[in-house]
Amino acid sequence: MKKIFTVFLMSIIVFSFNTIANDTNNNSHILMAKNAKKLSAKKVESKLILVKFHADWCGSCKVLGPIFKDLSNKLDGEKILFLELDFTNNSTTHQSKLLGVALGIDKLVTKNDSTGFLLLIDSKTKEVKKKFTKKHSLKDMFKEIKSLL
Repeated sequence: MKKIFTVFLMSIIVFSFNTIANDTNNNSHILMAKNAKKLSAKKVESKLILVKFHADWCGSCKVLGPIFKDLSNKLDGEKILFLELDFTNNSTTHQSKLLGVALGIDKLVTKNDSTGFLLLIDSKTKEVKKKFTKKHSLKDMFKEIKSLL
């Protein structure tokens, strides 16, 4: 009985899917196309990239962790990408370097081969605008970033 019910249920699902896909009067595809158009029309891009150079064993990274998170929360909705590159081990270092290549900041990643700091980067020119360390306060970092947005 279970097999018959399962086959029956699958038949209904397949029939319903084919009916919707072949129904030229069905407007669901139009709604999806309109939503896709809205998403593509509203271009999402960042003006700045804030990169945390992190390693689990790094003391400065542990201090900067909550600050980085606070900045992310305070600047939510702004044109800034928050990125954490992890240099804890060979695997995470490799992934971080690949991510740097994908974002076009690979030279900055290899040039700054230590951890425990944040780099504020112009997303178009890839120029470092500011380097923050644990010596900088959250307030100072926030003020500096806002001035560049």
